[in-house]
Amino acid sequence: MSVTLSIAVISAALNILIATLIAARGLKNSINITFFSLSLIIAIWSVAIGISTDTGSVKISEITSQITYGLSGVVVALSLLFIVLLGARSRQYQKKLINRIGFLSLFLLPFFFTRLVYYAIGIDEFGYGILAPVYVVYLLGGLVLMAREIFFTLNNGSQTQKQQTKIVANGLLITIASVGILNVLIPTITGNESVTAISPIMSVFFVSVTGYAIIKHKFFDFKAVVARAAAYLLTTVILVVTYVGLAFMAKKILFPETIVTTLQLISNIALSILLVVSYPYIKRGFNRFTNRYFFRDAYDPQLFLDELNKTLVSSLDISELLQKSSLIIDANLKSQSCSFYIRDTSYFSSRLLGDNQAKITELEMRTIQDLLVRVHKKVITTALDGDTPEEAEIIEILKKHNIEILARLESKPNLDSVGIGYFVLGSKRSGNMYSSQDVKIIEIVANELVIAVENSMRFEEIEQFNVTLQKKIDNATTALKRSNTKLVALDEAKDEFISMASHQLRTPLTSVKGYLSMLAEGDAGNLNETQKKFIDQAFISSQRMVYLIADLLNVSRLKTGKFVIEATEVYLPDVIESEIAQLSETVKSRELTMVFNKPETFPKMQLDETKIRQVIMNFADNAIYYTPAGGKIVINLEEVKGVAEFTVTDTGLGVPKAEQHHLFTKFYRAGNARKARPDGTGLGLFMAKKVIVASGGAIIFKSVLGKGSTFGFRFNIPKTK
Repeated sequence: MSVTLSIAVISAALNILIATLIAARGLKNSINITFFSLSLIIAIWSVAIGISTDTGSVKISEITSQITYGLSGVVVALSLLFIVLLGARSRQYQKKLINRIGFLSLFLLPFFFTRLVYYAIGIDEFGYGILAPVYVVYLLGGLVLMAREIFFTLNNGSQTQKQQTKIVANGLLITIASVGILNVLIPTITGNESVTAISPIMSVFFVSVTGYAIIKHKFFDFKAVVARAAAYLLTTVILVVTYVGLAFMAKKILFPETIVTTLQLISNIALSILLVVSYPYIKRGFNRFTNRYFFRDAYDPQLFLDELNKTLVSSLDISELLQKSSLIIDANLKSQSCSFYIRDTSYFSSRLLGDNQAKITELEMRTIQDLLVRVHKKVITTALDGDTPEEAEIIEILKKHNIEILARLESKPNLDSVGIGYFVLGSKRSGNMYSSQDVKIIEIVANELVIAVENSMRFEEIEQFNVTLQKKIDNATTALKRSNTKLVALDEAKDEFISMASHQLRTPLTSVKGYLSMLAEGDAGNLNETQKKFIDQAFISSQRMVYLIADLLNVSRLKTGKFVIEATEVYLPDVIESEIAQLSETVKSRELTMVFNKPETFPKMQLDETKIRQVIMNFADNAIYYTPAGGKIVINLEEVKGVAEFTVTDTGLGVPKAEQHHLFTKFYRAGNARKARPDGTGLGLFMAKKVIVASGGAIIFKSVLGKGSTFGFRFNIPKTK
């Protein structure tokens, strides 16, 4: 082999290596496909140049040279296409430009392979046809367009696009320019074609630059494909070497006198490479064709299961899940129908899903479910099973609807329960029986479906539970609103009654209190001690009733917004003393001790005297009634750092801790207080807090169950000017 041809073969091999790397990565996008095609064309172009300069035949030289000229045009077209796809143009612009390049190239390229561009006269003599100028314009136009697209991307593209375009485009442009000079320009000017033998070396520059781009910028993800590419390339080399070696040995044995030329050897190698590379694609295309038109039953189990698994994790809606699963099962197993029966649950009735082309009824599905409990098989086939009466009855139903396979959706290995249901498959569209491999795959599919369907059913139950719970909450809320409306109406009626009753009671009670006061003062004659005692007790009771009516009226005023504090100048020590004086007889009768620690001096304050008297009387009265005989009640009034504090401390029942936070609410009474004094109203403390807070003060309260309580209030004492 001559040096010229050796250079051409080495250059071609390097380009085929690049093409193999791209093929191993995957030909799924237009950039990879274009670069793969470009690498192969340059490899063929290199070999054609080597043959044209190495051969001694005028005819072979002419043919290979014409191929070289034509492939140069193809290289320019593919290079331009590659740079356009690599660039920053919009998809719409790329599509428009590619269509124009494609149309022009398809029209002109066939002529570039003919004598209309180039023809040979002798070994070293040649001439150009009438389309040679068009050929030159085509090449130069392609170079100009490449330069324009590169310039656009370098100015408008992303950083990655700029780096990729700069490196790859430099390699492409320098290579194409060099080849144009060596193959076209110099031979045209000098009439000497020997320089074309050097041009394949320039494609090595392209390979080197592109390799740098692969490693440096990961343009084609070098690390991810190198292992697959090595295996792919090694397989191709072994097959080609084996084929060529066997062919050469057979020729030596069968035709020992025949001489094999270099051109024949290269042609054999090229054909071998083409056959090895194209075989997988031819086989795949044939399989697709026969599967589509002749219902061939072949399928890839792994791809089938992978596709099914993707579907099973894509949705939690059981109807959508099983509908998609039935389509995948039909597409791979070529069954005429695929139907799913899902048994009833506490939230849903039984369901029949899938395509149900077999028209099997729900009653028949339920009958099969009842029989399956006594059949301990995962998959039942109408052709091979039927040993037991239960199996025979199931198979009879299946055959009636042209069903050949039943697979149970059961997670328990012993298959002694109903499970969640099952699915059935109709006969194959090809008319063939289901193979043992099909049955194994169906069993795997059933196991995977069980998990997915169970998850979907749990999700449905949770959703349905949420719906049910929401309905119950809505119903309870509606009932609560109705009850609340009734309570509000009752509360308004009660307040109205209290207001009316209080007004009606106040007038006669005022008269009773007035007459008792007149009797006590002797207006109706002198009274003995016993009479006076009775009159005083009646007066105290009427006064207590007056305070109760006042509390009721204040509650009514609070409701209507008419509760007003009428502040006047009040001297608290005298007010407290006069109020507890009314309780002295009651204290004695209950065998209690009451002490009032009256301060010697105390500032006068602006308070509503009537309402503050009610508060003082309420605290003292409660202390008396809730303190057992022998107990002590201490009443304090003092000034502490500009604050007036009044407290009533007893040794009585105390208030349970759990009930203390309710104590100052309307009509509330602690449990032990209700037992000690059933006739209480629960209004005293409520109104006391309202009066104190409305007057600008604060309530004092502390209590220990069984040890007593302290009630009182505090007010800030205004500073005198």
